[in-house]
Amino acid sequence: MGAQLFSLSLLAATMAASGQTPGSISGIVVDAATNNPLAGAKVSLDMSTRETDTEGRFRFPGLKPRAYSLGAERQGFAKLEHHAVRLSPAEDVTNIVLRMAPESVISGRVLNAKGAPVRASIALTRADFPSHVASALTESDGLFRLGALPAGRYKLSAQAFTPASGQAALTFFPNAPTHREGEEIALKSGDTRSGITVTLRELSLVTIAGRFAGELPKAGRSSVWAVRADGESRGVSPTGPFDAEN
Repeated sequence: MGAQLFSLSLLAATMAASGQTPGSISGIVVDAATNNPLAGAKVSLDMSTRETDTEGRFRFPGLKPRAYSLGAERQGFAKLEHHAVRLSPAEDVTNIVLRMAPESVISGRVLNAKGAPVRASIALTRADFPSHVASALTESDGLFRLGALPAGRYKLSAQAFTPASGQAALTFFPNAPTHREGEEIALKSGDTRSGITVTLRELSLVTIAGRFAGELPKAGRSSVWAVRADGESRGVSPTGPFDAEN
């Protein structure tokens, strides 16, 4: 404790000498549904973390004046991220209230085309844009669970990741080839959607061969970007060294 107090005092003295008077950020974490304080919530301020006390309160002292990002996590609640706070010199921001909503949960199973459970990676994205929200790995029986989710509209995809899973393509729930064609999963705060089944599509392999025309890249290698006719990207593949026929 003595070493910690000395470190904080040294930090404050250093900041004062550089013209940056330290400030602090404090507040309370509450249940958004009941407004009751939440003890034991982990509050993050950029790279620092504090746990709320029995009254749901937290405090970060000795801070430089600048913009910060607050977040909070607690079992049974949706993860709270990116609550922006700007701190002026010598300012103590004390009125922060972080409201945590009950978590929403999606659970289910991934099957191959023959109906057998498989090991797979699961990815949850926003329904309106394929930005990452959460991910998980299935158990050996194909079961998965994604918790601590906020309310929203999502799309779910699965990709087998072991040779024993057979040749299977990236599949969006329930059995679609692209994010656009996948079925939307709408969650309200505290919703639990169970029994979701993703049936992986069988992978059809094709080979495309050709040669480069015109000036070759100086490195002697390049990459080929495959795009479907509807604009859906199918990935990038590097070439081998160019031969005499490019």
